[in-house]
This record gives sequence, C-alpha cells and structure tokens, in this order.
Amino acid sequence: MIKKTSLSLLVLMLAYTAQADVIVNIDRDLQLLAINGEELTGSFGHTPQVTLGDGINQLVFRAEKVIHMGGNKNKYKSPAIVVKIVANNSQLLVQPSINIRDETMSKEFDRNPGVTVISQQGKVEYTQDVLLSRGMGLFRDYEKELVRFNQSNSVAAVSLRKQSVQNTPHGTEGYQYNVETSKVEQLKVHFSQLKLSDEEKKAFLSWAVSQ
Repeated sequence: MIKKTSLSLLVLMLAYTAQADVIVNIDRDLQLLAINGEELTGSFGHTPQVTLGDGINQLVFRAEKVIHMGGNKNKYKSPAIVVKIVANNSQLLVQPSINIRDETMSKEFDRNPGVTVISQQGKVEYTQDVLLSRGMGLFRDYEKELVRFNQSNSVAAVSLRKQSVQNTPHGTEGYQYNVETSKVEQLKVHFSQLKLSDEEKKAFLSWAVSQ
C-alpha cells in the first residue's frame, strides 16, 4: 500500500503546481501590445487583465492617454516598453511609472518611459527596456521586433518556447519562457526524496499521467 502521508503531500504539490498562475492587472493608461513574443491582434481598446503561467513572462506595453497637447485634446502614445517579469502564483498590477497628466508630463515620460509592477504578495522581480522602432511606417511588426530584441543583451530579453496564455477577456495563444528550474523538475526532486518502493512509484506515476 502506498505511504499515504508522503503520497498525499506529493499529490497536493502536483495539484498546486497545475493550478498556480500569475494574474496581471493592467492600468487603464497602458495598452498591452504583445504577450510572450506574440503580438495581440483583433483586440481593440484596453486589456484590463491577462493570466499567465508561473515563471518568466515578457509583456510589451505602451502608455496611451488623452491629454491637452498644443491647446487641443489629443491621444498621447509613448514608446513601446518591454517588461520581463519573474513571478509565481501572484496577483500583479502594472502601471505607468508616472501619472501622465499633460504635455509636459508626456515629454518627461518620452525621455524616460517605464512602468511599475506591484505585487500583492510583496516584492516582485522585473526588468524593462524600450523597444525601439527601426522603421518609419505607421504600423509596427512587434513579433519581428521582439525576435531581434530577444537576441540582444537587453536586461528584458528572454528565450522563447511555445505555451498557452489566457488573455482576459479574450483567449489567445502565446509564449512562455524557459525557466532554469521548471515545475516538472521541481516535482521530480520532491518525488525522488520520497521513500517509496518500485510498486508505489509505479502506482503514483500511473495516477499522475491520468490527471
């Protein structure tokens, strides 16, 4: 018979691993342009929230806000900002680094564009950089730009592998990044530490595969 206490703990760990995710709430003055190397298409207006897998994720934002510019109301659009976030089972809020109230503040933001990432769980690890446009056209290909960007030495660059990402309120396919220690590897470590017989290990693995 499988050792109930050890197996129960491992089952709980596996269930937690499967359910954990990172919920990113996005300030209304930020427009989400890309998730993990994939440009958002067919999505108009503000995206209030996305749900990502645990580990390393890369998001691209741009500040957008209607402000007084030159005596008239116009929509200000900032340079694109690439943000690499490292988080697990967290609730995050991403907002512009400053409140862009007028033309003066918009020029200040242009000189130093950035975001602040806040976690309900405390400190969160993130780095950011500006995604410079090489073309002069009105439309940008963020996917191609990110491929080049991620081959650079930027602190916000990452290495890609395909993974599903939930985008609230619309679903989309995206990418998640290689993490040094994946959740599967962590599970293997915990599994190897349990003193189970060969039959008990086979029984557990059979159960895990069926989930």
